[in-house]
Amino acid sequence: MMIIQLCRCYIILYDLHSDIPIEYLSKIFSYLLEIASRKKESDEFKKQVEMSLEVISFIDYHVTFGKEQYLDEIKGIIQYHQMHRKLTQLAYQSAWLFLLNRAVTERELKDVIVNELHFVEEATRELEELTECVNWKKKEKETDELKILEGWNKALDRYIYNCRIFVEGKNLNLMTAIVKLCEASKTNHV
Repeated sequence: MMIIQLCRCYIILYDLHSDIPIEYLSKIFSYLLEIASRKKESDEFKKQVEMSLEVISFIDYHVTFGKEQYLDEIKGIIQYHQMHRKLTQLAYQSAWLFLLNRAVTERELKDVIVNELHFVEEATRELEELTECVNWKKKEKETDELKILEGWNKALDRYIYNCRIFVEGKNLNLMTAIVKLCEASKTNHV
């Protein structure tokens, strides 16, 4: 786990000082992607996968990788979760954030995000589930559920900005889920 934290530090440093060689970042990215692709079910492995995907999602979209370096792996991670529901909510959301960030510079990802991975349906389902399970009365300002909701808010922002695709009928379901979430938070004074 410490190595994942070190990778995170490097990514932050890379973002602050662009004169650090991209080759190092590329190797770190490959390492984190390898960890994120693990399909073991123990809590320890799930935490490592979650941390790896969260760190990967921090990589700025200006840092370019060839799609061949990540697309099949990230698609595989998302599709595996869609079939088996093995990732944590944070890990799943982080995989989406990474892919949605890449859509800024790689426009052809829009088709993959919308038609192959079905982002709108997945985001709708996630928001509906979170709306039901968030403990709106909890006194602490930062609950895990609220952190997840904040991440989905970021993902939706990236989707709307980067993809700009209207999916007949499905966007309406997504907007309905967003409205219900807003109503729930307003009703509970969050």
